[in-house]
Amino acid sequence: MRTLAKLLKEAGTDHPHNDVTGARRVWEMHRMDLGFKSVTPLLTAPDGNVKLAKSVVPTYGLSLSPARTSLEVNVCPYSTRECRDTCLATAGHGRWQSAQDGRAARTTFFQRYPHSAHALLVGEIEAAVRRFGHIRMRLNVLSDLDWENIWPDLFGIPGVQFYDYTKNWSRESTDAYHLTYSASERTKVEDLRLTVSQGRNVAVVVPTETMARQSTWHGLPAVCGDDSDDRTLDPRGCVVLLKAKGAARYAPYGPTHFVKTEG
Repeated sequence: MRTLAKLLKEAGTDHPHNDVTGARRVWEMHRMDLGFKSVTPLLTAPDGNVKLAKSVVPTYGLSLSPARTSLEVNVCPYSTRECRDTCLATAGHGRWQSAQDGRAARTTFFQRYPHSAHALLVGEIEAAVRRFGHIRMRLNVLSDLDWENIWPDLFGIPGVQFYDYTKNWSRESTDAYHLTYSASERTKVEDLRLTVSQGRNVAVVVPTETMARQSTWHGLPAVCGDDSDDRTLDPRGCVVLLKAKGAARYAPYGPTHFVKTEG
């Protein structure tokens, strides 16, 4: 299965990308071809996602079909088995088939019509900035794509602070695109210590009975990641603790699992 990132990089951005109306028309036809009766925006609005709604600055998100669930392309090339088993894709509203079908439609739209997807994504981001003046933007709500290499022009849009979680620890966080690295069952305490010592932040999922508001974890500075989704507010060089949600609440936990404990 090919990765969506590779397909989008191959398509590039060397094309007219200001025809938002035309791009929206392609998006509408794509949805109709898939059997949808209405057209929705590509982006999830600040009040359309429980976690995004907690942020003070209006925050938009792009929700694609995670890992290989779109059946055509993989949007999470660095996912691990336990990550896929405990994915939040089926938590909350995501348990409804309509939500899952909507994500799959967005994913195949990016795959089949990358130029239109680029134009519509830029258009919706710019419209959000016009509405609020300044926004946060999370391009990988359920995916893990290196957008800084796919469409770097996105990060020149004024009025936007981008941020994401990623399991690709080789990516570099920048002022325009703040990245929080995600731990998996493969992550060791030594990995956490080294990464945090470099001024980077690592998100760790912990059991629901664990106090996620504790100020240290394995002796490292820790913050609660559940009060707000805005990771740009976290101090540099810390562990971001996230309580297990959805299927993760029933998953095994321990130092060598996706849901981790200190001992």
